[in-house]
Amino acid sequence: MDDIRSVVTDSPRFFNQFRLYIRANNMAWKTEKLYCYWVRQFILFHKKKHPEALGKTDVESFLRYLAVKRNVAVNTQRSALNALSFLFNRYLKSPLGELEFVYSKKPRRMPVVFSHMESVQIIAWLDQPHKLLASIMYGSGLRVSEAVSLRYKDLDFSHKTITVRSGKGDKDRVTVLPETLESVLEKQCDYVRNLHDFDLVEGFGEVYLGDALHRKYKSAAKALAWQYMFPAPERSIDPRSGTMRRHHVLT
Repeated sequence: MDDIRSVVTDSPRFFNQFRLYIRANNMAWKTEKLYCYWVRQFILFHKKKHPEALGKTDVESFLRYLAVKRNVAVNTQRSALNALSFLFNRYLKSPLGELEFVYSKKPRRMPVVFSHMESVQIIAWLDQPHKLLASIMYGSGLRVSEAVSLRYKDLDFSHKTITVRSGKGDKDRVTVLPETLESVLEKQCDYVRNLHDFDLVEGFGEVYLGDALHRKYKSAAKALAWQYMFPAPERSIDPRSGTMRRHHVLT
């Protein structure tokens, strides 16, 4: 199996072409990794047979194996189902139809919910920038992935709002910017602006944009407005394009 990050555009190898198809559909990097993982597990389960030689019954047997032998949680089994449905229904153009398999019965655990006081105490122990990230999540109702993906332009201090882009269901929404966080967020904006100026001087300063945005706004990748509000401390190479960029902090 080849490295999940490397793609050779003119290679006929299955995973090269599969990943190119995923990227052509503007799907998230996390989705690409997840789909490739489950397709790889599916191929290994069937003794490295090519997916074109497999079909509906093979998918059903793999999903049963996950539930009965591996005893995975229902959401894990559902992730595998989503990946294989994408593989057959969309990529191979070989619809699976109605599947029959044993659904996982491993129960989901109830999430632990902290009281207000417990939440405040936990946040107080965190260091920056994670303290500010946790404060935004708690005060504005953002998920982890939404908080780390915030861009400079998403904060509107005049209207005291935060715009969350491509949130749950791939929808945008507007939420409140807590007054208690205004001053520290303004300082964070100053930090982002200074760091971006430094990157530009160094010959970098480009941030990740989806293919559609990058095509529509050619210079947006280096604009301050699109920089991440919580940039990573170091620049890194984009695993898809090979471009040196500053991504957001890791979760």
